[in-house]
Amino acid sequence: MLALSPLCLGLAFPAQSSTPSLELVVDASDGLVDPISIASIPGDDRLFLVEREGQVRVLRSGALEPTLFMDFPAPLALTVSTGLRAIAFHPDYETNGFVYCWYDAPSTSGAIVDAVLGRMTRSSSQPSQVDPATLVEILRAPQANYGHACGSLEFGRDGYLYVLLGDGGNPGDPGCNSQDPSTLMGALMRIDVDSAFPYAVPTDNPFVGDPAIRDEIWHRGFRHPWKWSFDRATGDLWIADVGQATREEIDFVPAGVGGLNFGWKVMEGTACFNSTGCPAGVAPCGDPSYTPPLYEYDHSVGCSITGGFVYRGNELPQLVGHYFFGDFCSGRVWTLRRNSLGQVESLTDRTLEFQPAGGGALTAPVAFGEDGFGELYVLDYDDKELYRVGRLEPVASYCEAAPNLVSSSGATSSILGSTSLTANDLTFQVTGLPPNSFGLYFYGKGVTSVRSGNGYLCVDGALLRLPVAQANVAGMLTLHVDSSIPPMASGAGQVVAGATWAFQCWYRDVGGPLGATYNFSDALSVRFVP
Repeated sequence: MLALSPLCLGLAFPAQSSTPSLELVVDASDGLVDPISIASIPGDDRLFLVEREGQVRVLRSGALEPTLFMDFPAPLALTVSTGLRAIAFHPDYETNGFVYCWYDAPSTSGAIVDAVLGRMTRSSSQPSQVDPATLVEILRAPQANYGHACGSLEFGRDGYLYVLLGDGGNPGDPGCNSQDPSTLMGALMRIDVDSAFPYAVPTDNPFVGDPAIRDEIWHRGFRHPWKWSFDRATGDLWIADVGQATREEIDFVPAGVGGLNFGWKVMEGTACFNSTGCPAGVAPCGDPSYTPPLYEYDHSVGCSITGGFVYRGNELPQLVGHYFFGDFCSGRVWTLRRNSLGQVESLTDRTLEFQPAGGGALTAPVAFGEDGFGELYVLDYDDKELYRVGRLEPVASYCEAAPNLVSSSGATSSILGSTSLTANDLTFQVTGLPPNSFGLYFYGKGVTSVRSGNGYLCVDGALLRLPVAQANVAGMLTLHVDSSIPPMASGAGQVVAGATWAFQCWYRDVGGPLGATYNFSDALSVRFVP
């Protein structure tokens, strides 16, 4: 029935403002203590909240589950800035159950503290938890002081694990660890955790075979990149490095590129810092061997950047491809995008928009996170709150309704009832159809705008069909959708609370303006709630 012969006309969202806002999901009253990181599994409806003292809590359908996913079994070096920092799920987690942990531990070598990479395995008897007896150590790096071991842990699209370590923690990096190629401090490591235990070094790492520099290093020259991420659509790397005296910076690396030096401590962003204590031969300030930041701001704006993610969800289609980031000190939040020339564009201060819908304020954004479907969340460390980044309205119209046989403005969709899965009273209504015409609603995860038939197909990806219905003599079609039965209750089309889907009506338009046999209404972006 959906005979599609698309001619791509580009994206168009004339009817939807899609300004981001914050929706409180859980807070201290729900049991959050010291949340500092967020993890997820692609396609999984759970969100994993990492707490500094070693607990990992599971959020599902807008509520925290009573059972912990992880209660870290080993001693942690706990201070206001140390503890369990981040977790990452192995790409084959469903098969092997491996969860990698990045944490601070009491030193075994006389250092102040050690940054440790460990691995735990899903419990065979309790699959919703990890087995505390399975903790094994993968890598240990002594630190000169507390705090700069960073707070992200990620697998790349190449299947390798990426681990970023700061400069050791002493103010100003007096030992110039970040430019010392014999240490892992101030470096992003790329390691293969599948080919050998504890790990192997990928043979295409940029410094393999150079005896002067550690083989694990992928990039170097960092101070304290507290949060960093991969763009889930492109594999590009975004690193937010917290500055020392004057600058906060965002570093960008195209997918697959290794071997860059971002200049700390010789440079802080694009400014000169100093080279005191650096090894002989270290390049001077301004040397072209240093990669400048994509973007930086000074300390009149904020004092501790919190890196985020390039948005790839469905909730805010106008902001797909924009990078979200914030500042821990000032509570400010921005978005920007990188254009094809490598330049920053569309830099926007979102702070006023990022005031929670129910009142209050985002005071200390410590981490952003993606759920399994690309929607964004942000943690407020001061108030122990988790917010979902979305829009205020649960339903918004987007894309263009083309004229049809009877209406110059096309067919227009709306909903009756609510988007609550518990209420299960969602009903679609479309007006402006040819009298007695047949139509059906379909839905999918993606958004687009593609010429098809007499109108525009505005839902992308795998299309799931709802039952066929018939308009009345006034050209109105009404369809109640039952979320308790397939396709919405199971399989690829299962709808869960917190997820956003795009819906559109296809209908018969025999004799319409372009002479084709079918047309489309506008489309609705629908966010479901418990």
